Amino acid sequence: MLRADHRNLLELESVVAKTGKCPPKILQDINVVCTPAIRLLFLSFEEGSYHHQTPGGLHLLRGMLQTLPDSKIVEDVHGTLRKESKKAPNKRQTAQALQELVCNSPVLATRGIQHKAFVTKEVFLRSFPRMKEKKRARLDG
Repeated sequence: MLRADHRNLLELESVVAKTGKCPPKILQDINVVCTPAIRLLFLSFEEGSYHHQTPGGLHLLRGMLQTLPDSKIVEDVHGTLRKESKKAPNKRQTAQALQELVCNSPVLATRGIQHKAFVTKEVFLRSFPRMKEKKRARLDG
């Protein structure tokens, strides 16, 4: 079906390109569904003769289906950065400071997204039991 859909789309576009005529609004309606990402998906499966196990197609499809579903989460994380920059407008934010704000933002946790690299203070101290007291004190401050 993927092969047929892709070929039909290409054939319709070819006819329109050759004749300059198109059934009313059909390409506009198709372009709502056949976004650039879907066209890239068609091409990646075409590379493997539309086989359902085409590595490039599966990789792209997984990326489309397993990534964050909406831009709201991006807006929320960006909102955290924007609020921080308004608190101290003259302070220059380093990449590390921005990354720390994003990592410590509750936005991802509220969506049930695990922060696999997060290490609590207790876990860190257990991993380094012979750490000097002076360095331990820095973790509190």
